[in-house]
This record gives sequence, C-alpha cells and structure tokens, in this order.
Amino acid sequence: MLRFYYGVLILISGSVYAQELQEDFYPNGTLRSSGYLLNKLKDGTWKYYYPGGELNAEENFREGKLNGSVIYYYQNGNLQGKEYWMKGMLQDSATYFHKDGVLYRKGLYRNGLYDGLWIYFYSSGGIDREINYVHGMLNGQVKHYHENGVLAQQGYYKDGVEAGEWFFYDGQGRLEYSGHFQNGKRLGEWYRYLKNGKKRLWHYSERD
Repeated sequence: MLRFYYGVLILISGSVYAQELQEDFYPNGTLRSSGYLLNKLKDGTWKYYYPGGELNAEENFREGKLNGSVIYYYQNGNLQGKEYWMKGMLQDSATYFHKDGVLYRKGLYRNGLYDGLWIYFYSSGGIDREINYVHGMLNGQVKHYHENGVLAQQGYYKDGVEAGEWFFYDGQGRLEYSGHFQNGKRLGEWYRYLKNGKKRLWHYSERD
C-alpha cells in the first residue's frame, strides 16, 4: 500500500503544528482514504473510498479520535448512515438507511450504547418494530408490526430479556396468543384465542 505525506505548517498562538496529508491506495492504484495527521494523529475530515472510486465514508477526527459527524454511503451513492461521535464515542441521534435510500432505523446513543427509543422500518417504509433501551440493554416496552402496519407483538423487556405480559397478533390484528415471561422464559398459563374470541389454554414447549 502506497502512502504519501505532504507537510503543512500551521501557526497557532505562536506554536507550530505539523499537519501532514496522508493518502492510502488500493493495490489497483485507486485512492482508499485521504486525510490529515496532526502530530501523527488523525485530525479533521477523512474520506474513504470503495475500490471503484465511489465515496464510502466521511469521518471527523480530533486528536486521533472520532469527533463530530460521521457519514456512510452505499456503493450506489445512497446514504447508508449518519452518526455523531464525541471523543471517540457514539453520542446523540443516529439514522441508518436501506440500500435503496429508505430509512432503516433511527435512535439515540449515549456513551456508545443504545439508549431510549429505537425505531426500525421495513424497506417499504412502514414501521417494523419499536424498542426501548437503557444503557445498551433492552428495557421497557417493545412493539413489532406486520409489514401491512398491523401490530404483531407487544410486550416488555427487563435487563435484556422478556418480562411481564406479552400479546401476539395475526396479520389482520386478531389476538392469537398471550402469556407471561419471567427472566426470558414463559411462565404460568398461556392462552390461544379462537376466531370467535374465546380463549383456550395453550400447552407450549420451549421449542415453540
């Protein structure tokens, strides 16, 4: 891999900082990445490219750590994701997209971990699921939807596993099953619901 360095002197408050342009190349000679080093650490905006020359990512650095916006692209040029980093750690809002440009998921990071509500979308644009996180772990209500927009599942997570009462619906919104979880395992009596609305005990196994 070839690397070229170009020296640039920057005068700040009477001090001289050596900033070098670094360019890395693929074996076929096309540019892989380009950006500046300040005191041998990545600084400012760096750009990364696919072997065919298409833009892959734009990342911002400060003192060698990701700091600021980061944008990713698919090879077809469509946006893949947008993140915000602070001192090398993911923070604040982030959005990611399907390859065709439709929104895939969005939510918040706190200290590099999922936090709060994350929403996932089908490639058709409808909501796939809504999930709540606390410090990177599933906690709180979760909802899954059929692609036609009808609710498919509803329940809760506690410390990363299923807990409390859950409900499961078919593609027309009819309640099919309900029951409780404790520590991620089914607990007690579960019910299956008939089309006439009556419920029957459901004798499940852990393989169901």
